[in-house]
Amino acid sequence: MINFSNFLRQGGILILEEEVFKINQRLTLILPEKVSVAECYSRIEDMTPEAMTIAMPMSKGYPIIIPNGSTVWGRVVENGQVYQFQSTVTGKRISPLPVWILTLPTNITKVQQRSFVRLDIILPVKIQMMSEQQGEDAPLYDLLTKNISGGGVCLISQDKLKLGTKLNVQLQLPEQEVWTIASEVVRLDMPQNDRQLYWIGIRFLDIAEPIRNRLIRFIFRKQLEQRQKEV
Repeated sequence: MINFSNFLRQGGILILEEEVFKINQRLTLILPEKVSVAECYSRIEDMTPEAMTIAMPMSKGYPIIIPNGSTVWGRVVENGQVYQFQSTVTGKRISPLPVWILTLPTNITKVQQRSFVRLDIILPVKIQMMSEQQGEDAPLYDLLTKNISGGGVCLISQDKLKLGTKLNVQLQLPEQEVWTIASEVVRLDMPQNDRQLYWIGIRFLDIAEPIRNRLIRFIFRKQLEQRQKEV
């Protein structure tokens, strides 16, 4: 009997899980909030019908400690395509090689190959133009996001902003504090010619890595939630 949990549906075609995940393949892992390291790298050491074994991830020469039962999100590249997945840490082994033992990947999705994956989501943000004359007293403007990523946001606005404009973006994810991020306008699109509405591409210029990591974790979780609703 075929276990259809081991298949990925892509464009109406069923792709074997074994065609995506292979021994010695490198993978990127996004770890949960309770782990001090947000992102790490590893490789697949073994695949069985019950589990996937990966080399124990390291940080600054030391093994990363993560409790059994923790959910991790991962990304692999196969034949030029990027696949995202979810798994759970079920155990660890030190000999003959230090490894983590994970459940077989689930929620496998094909994603765009970008440095930072984008998430289509509407969130309220505030922007503040960086003006030498007004400084921190410059007015705040309320806008909405079209999408977000670890590298920037796309905003929806009725007003144009010039390319190269420097601004502060105040962004708050659910159950997080407000983040103020120095940014720059890098793109301007007008999706409808008969309507004064603009999509403004914003690149983060100065974002602390812990904040970027929390943003990436949020994006991974939301993408998986969206995929689960589509199934």
